[in-house]
Amino acid sequence: MKFLYMLFVLTILSFQVNYIISMEKDNVNASRVVEEYFPTEWKQIVLGLFIKNMKTNSSFAQKNWMNDESFMSKIWRKILKHEKVRYEHNRNPGWYWIFSSMNSYSGRHCEVTLKDVVRKHDFSRSVSSRNLTIRSGVVRKHDFVRSVSCKGFSKKNTTIKDLVGNYKIHMMPKNSSYFDVLSRLLEILKTDKLLYPYVNSFKCKECLLTKSELLKQNLEEVVPRFVIYPNTGKDNAQIVLNALRTCFKGNEGIGVSPRYNEAVIEKEGKNPFLFVAQGDGDYKGEGWEKYYENKECIYYSRCIEGGNPKDYHLKIGNMGLTKSN
Repeated sequence: MKFLYMLFVLTILSFQVNYIISMEKDNVNASRVVEEYFPTEWKQIVLGLFIKNMKTNSSFAQKNWMNDESFMSKIWRKILKHEKVRYEHNRNPGWYWIFSSMNSYSGRHCEVTLKDVVRKHDFSRSVSSRNLTIRSGVVRKHDFVRSVSCKGFSKKNTTIKDLVGNYKIHMMPKNSSYFDVLSRLLEILKTDKLLYPYVNSFKCKECLLTKSELLKQNLEEVVPRFVIYPNTGKDNAQIVLNALRTCFKGNEGIGVSPRYNEAVIEKEGKNPFLFVAQGDGDYKGEGWEKYYENKECIYYSRCIEGGNPKDYHLKIGNMGLTKSN
């Protein structure tokens, strides 16, 4: 009887020891992942989430947790609550849209797309002679099919200038540096006087694919990981690009270019981190090429406003290096 009692006690102790070892292992694995992926100020905020998930799923750390929508949603809520920033989640499915903390500047971006200004019949394959100006990629005042509601802009005063003034700066960090980039971006948009007066907002992908998964996508499907919206106008976009190049100097990208973008190549042989584009990626590619400078659909046609050709290119200083696809 005494022997059975001792055996029972040893069994219970064995279970407890194994549980403690397993729990310690989960803690170590969680700490390792958090240490690798998160900046110092967010490590303690998210550590508990990783420990909890590893307890219920031993292979959690080995999987692509960055593409787990439920888990990433919890991380995002904790981080944004900690940072006390103004954001929207459902404005674009799968994105977090974060607004500039400088409210006095937040009305200067007008999101006008080709869809807003070009009439449906202009996309027919057979274009009549009376539409020759449209066929050549020129947009005239009468081509605005509806009033466009843009915060800070009068509907009736929305013009072609708002269309061509719509630039975006994109960032494609590696998965391992994604949250470091987010932390830095939030910081400089609060403190950098060379940047925040010219940025309306930015949005971030909620979930991330791995590089191998991205490479399996068609070029037209690859979207950026960060989208920065400068206030409307080429000059504003150039200021924002210059500031971001300084702030993120030395950062290397994941090695995949987002659709319809020009890469900002800082060093030959190094994956670009920053990319630039004019216009909206949803209105580029097949059927829209005539409104752009070429089939790459990065910049609008130099004649899109009519009159003398205009150069819409931002100065990126690639020194003749190859552009992205």
